[in-house]
Amino acid sequence: MGKKHKSGKHIKASTKLAVALAQEDDAKSAVRGMIKAGQLKKKCCKSKPRCQKCPVMALQTAKTMQSKVSKAA
Repeated sequence: MGKKHKSGKHIKASTKLAVALAQEDDAKSAVRGMIKAGQLKKKCCKSKPRCQKCPVMALQTAKTMQSKVSKAA
């Protein structure tokens, strides 16, 4: 699932990705940082549907988040 917050609730992967994007300039470098931290897998297993720790889905999500932020600014 994900890490638990001190309140006892699970933190979603998209929230972790948003935090990583705030620290990095590029979506690819944000995902790469999450892979190094062990929050995402290094390689996609190509299962259908994509798993929670899939780097491909994380990169797609990061790109859409980044485009939404740039449109809003």
